[in-house]
Amino acid sequence: MARRWMGGVVPYVGDTAKLGKLGKWAQTIGNAVDLAKRDPGFAQAVRPALQGVQDAIRAIPQGALDALSATARQHLARIGRQVDEVLGTSTRAPSFIPSRTAPTGAPGGTPLGRRAANEPNADPGFKRGIARENEAADILAGKGYRVEQNPVLTDADRAAHGIEPGKNPDYRIEGRIFDGYSPQTGSVGGVYAGIAAKVEKGQAHRIVLNLGDSPVRPGDIQQALRDHPVQGLQEVIVIDRSGGVHKTFPN
Repeated sequence: MARRWMGGVVPYVGDTAKLGKLGKWAQTIGNAVDLAKRDPGFAQAVRPALQGVQDAIRAIPQGALDALSATARQHLARIGRQVDEVLGTSTRAPSFIPSRTAPTGAPGGTPLGRRAANEPNADPGFKRGIARENEAADILAGKGYRVEQNPVLTDADRAAHGIEPGKNPDYRIEGRIFDGYSPQTGSVGGVYAGIAAKVEKGQAHRIVLNLGDSPVRPGDIQQALRDHPVQGLQEVIVIDRSGGVHKTFPN
């Protein structure tokens, strides 16, 4: 029964004409994963069907993937993570799909690369931004993320990460390119707009958001991104005012 139940997901994931049902099937798979955690027998029975779901995601034509909305991408990412929980694999969904970056180093690390440097006659706002940029690198490295500041990117690197020519994002974190953003505004909409602008201008598709100077809460940003998906945004890691790290998007 488990195989028949979960097997019904495969044609929906693999048939791009039915991708509107991804939200429903993400919930179905989530329910199955919860049950599999409690029932080893069910986990074993449902494993072949989940493997089929994973294979179906990988087989979706590139043209169809490119045409997906941000919401559909989030659903695919969620399905991929849920399947991984049972299969014990790292995410194997197409690389464009948003996925969380996990730390692979030991806690207490330090960033590599070139520190962001202040200019002698810089205005206070510039100095504040530089300090927050370095602070974010220190906090993430301290949490076990492998961080390189101000990575040197070739044109090929930029193309591979979907970054516009001439752009120089702030970090390489676990092999992925991120740009830093340290707003002062107390407006959720203002912070959201800043994130969207970085993505739309091709600066980066992954953002480290340092809220050290903003009263906006990580959960508020998470809700805003959920309600109004930013096309092309792949990930947001938030650092709150206490130095806590939140994997805010995707969720």
